[in-house]
Amino acid sequence: MPRYVIADDLCLDETLEHSIQNRIDQTRKLRIGNVVPNIILPDTSGKIIDLSKLNSEKTLIVFYWSQCPHCREIVPKIFRLYNNQKEKKVEVLAVALDEKIKDWIKFVKNNHLSWLNASDLKGWNGKTSSDYFIYATPTMFLVDKDKRIIAKPFGITDLKKWF
Repeated sequence: MPRYVIADDLCLDETLEHSIQNRIDQTRKLRIGNVVPNIILPDTSGKIIDLSKLNSEKTLIVFYWSQCPHCREIVPKIFRLYNNQKEKKVEVLAVALDEKIKDWIKFVKNNHLSWLNASDLKGWNGKTSSDYFIYATPTMFLVDKDKRIIAKPFGITDLKKWF
């Protein structure tokens, strides 16, 4: 399934028209201060993860695709920030937009991602991807304990202050 890499280091959904509409909808409906849609997805072992039941002060939701070159670079860097927290200030819920379980599991294992990993294995067409109007990967939302968006980090530099 082709994906498009654009100049700002994102991999776009394969349908350009769909990507543009999702970008518009995400900007309008998922603003700073808005409550994010709940995420209920299985982890790598099939156990259900429910965003609404996470009790962390802050949660970083990271949407990625294991085949995205930018995700392959940034996700391990985010994990280092997460893993190096002296006091756990931020939980991470990494949502994979993969369709092949082997690709997803391999990426998680190869990068030793011991945070919350979830996927419906429906790629860009899953409910969660749709709820968040995902048009590109990686896409991140930092939410507070009430699941209100407090930041939409673009890269590692944006993330460092939260960890």
